[in-house]
Amino acid sequence: MVGSPGKQKQSTNGYSIIPRSRRGNCGVVAGSATLGRSLRAARALVELQRRFLICKVDLTGRTRGTYSYIWDLAERFWPQAFVDARHTTPLAARSNMRGQLHQFGLLSGPQLEQRLFLWT
Repeated sequence: MVGSPGKQKQSTNGYSIIPRSRRGNCGVVAGSATLGRSLRAARALVELQRRFLICKVDLTGRTRGTYSYIWDLAERFWPQAFVDARHTTPLAARSNMRGQLHQFGLLSGPQLEQRLFLWT
C-alpha cells in the first residue's frame, strides 16, 4: 500500500484503508467526532457479526494500537451457505446448531442458547 499520510490508501485487495488520524475513536467510522457515535457503530458491528451477516476479513497495521479491522459481508465468502439457509426452516436450523454444539461436546440448554444465539 502506497500513499501519503492523511489520504486514503488503496490496498491490493481493493479495500480502501482509512488512515488512523481520520478514523475517530474506535477505527470504525471515518470522521467519528464523539465517543457516543463510535460506541454505537461498534455495537452495530457486533450485532451484525453476531447474526453472521458480516465478518472480519483483514487487518490494517501491524502492532497493538495501530491496527483496525476490515469488515465484509459474510455472504461474499460463503454464498452457498446463505443459499442453503434461505431454504432451511428456523426449527431445522436450530436443530442443526444444537447438533453441532453436541459434536463439540457442549450440552445445549436454554441459558447457553440465549447467551450464544439470543434465542428465547
